[in-house]
Amino acid sequence: MNIIIPKFGMNGLKRNALWAAVRQSWIGKFVNHEGQLSLANDFARQLKAPSRNDFAEKLFGMQLKGAGYGWESRRPLVPVVQTAIATTGANSTVFNISDYFEVAVVMFWWTVTGTVTIMDMDFDLYSDLAAAGTVVDKLDGTNGKLSGYAVGDQTAGKLWYNDIADTHSPVTVTPGQSIKALVGTTTTAGNGLPMVIGWPKSETFRNMSVAVRMPGT
Repeated sequence: MNIIIPKFGMNGLKRNALWAAVRQSWIGKFVNHEGQLSLANDFARQLKAPSRNDFAEKLFGMQLKGAGYGWESRRPLVPVVQTAIATTGANSTVFNISDYFEVAVVMFWWTVTGTVTIMDMDFDLYSDLAAAGTVVDKLDGTNGKLSGYAVGDQTAGKLWYNDIADTHSPVTVTPGQSIKALVGTTTTAGNGLPMVIGWPKSETFRNMSVAVRMPGT
């Protein structure tokens, strides 16, 4: 839901300073454009925790999630190789991260029925591209996983998912990192597609310590 409010009168420096402050505060979750600053200003004066979550539930039907974006802005991370993997071995799919992003849901879509045993899968976060560097198990150490299902849940066409953002908090990832979805417990037969869903995070590349902007731009 985007309510566009015209900019209120102030000079550019003051407006930019206020916009920067708003983006770093909780009220930044209500807005995604500086034209909404007057709306944010009104909210900030009137709405304090914990009533803001109740307000969001009533206005949007859910607590606000993400950094200035709603559920309608969710999108998938694109895997390096877009083919199904067999669940009969310790196979994996890697997602390179090229933008600031909040991981909301991890998923696995069965394309061939998994048999005999129950598959589980971890989604591990790596500090570098191509599943290299330092690893954080299960995205945040705990929640980036698919487990606890039954053999009957592995029928071709079924979708497993773990809504991390709904039950816990979205996991923030940054450009240059990667996620590897890895089969843990294997099955006798089975194939499918790991997926990662989330939304962009309001941030700029100029804040990356390793980013070098093109001269003259």
